[in-house]
Amino acid sequence: MAENRNARGNGEIIEGTFPIQETNGDTKMNNISPSALPHFHGLTTEDPNTFLFQFIVICQTYDYAEDEQKLKLFPSTLKDATLCWFMGLPGNNITTWAQMQHTFNNKYRDYCRSKDTKEEIFRMTMGSDESLEDNEERFQLNYKRVRCTLDPESLKLVLLRGIWEDLLDTLHLLTEGDIYQLSYEDIKTIFRNHSRVAIKKGRGVNP
Repeated sequence: MAENRNARGNGEIIEGTFPIQETNGDTKMNNISPSALPHFHGLTTEDPNTFLFQFIVICQTYDYAEDEQKLKLFPSTLKDATLCWFMGLPGNNITTWAQMQHTFNNKYRDYCRSKDTKEEIFRMTMGSDESLEDNEERFQLNYKRVRCTLDPESLKLVLLRGIWEDLLDTLHLLTEGDIYQLSYEDIKTIFRNHSRVAIKKGRGVNP
């Protein structure tokens, strides 16, 4: 069993097994200068997608086509907090490069985005010439682009927060109550119906 010095979140080093499962030991590894490797520290200024792209380029350049080669090289690119996270993964758990990429992305695809980028979705407001249906579609596109994760209730509240107050009053009347009590899908349907009725009447976004 290969040993490592796994790291807890507080920086304490503990003995354990290496996260990547050992192979037969016959994997051919070409010499790569450490200065040629991309590195990832887990900072909010770093882009995990760019890092992985750079890593794949290095692998192609040095003819690291096999999973075993990529998995052996990958830990050398991790630094500081990211290396501590990696060493804290369950022992002998990673067996393929696809699994390693998935594990890495699950950890860092949202964490390494700046607060300003994540908060774009919270600052979104309805455009002056935009229908409710178009606004919801733009909201969803922005939500997917920033790749933050909100529960359905929070997502609904953020969407409605960007709607004009007078239009919200109309939506309350249309729902004969409080539109905030409806599900996101029900609100989406109301937005669509309102927009299509407004278009037929030639009133743009207003009822």
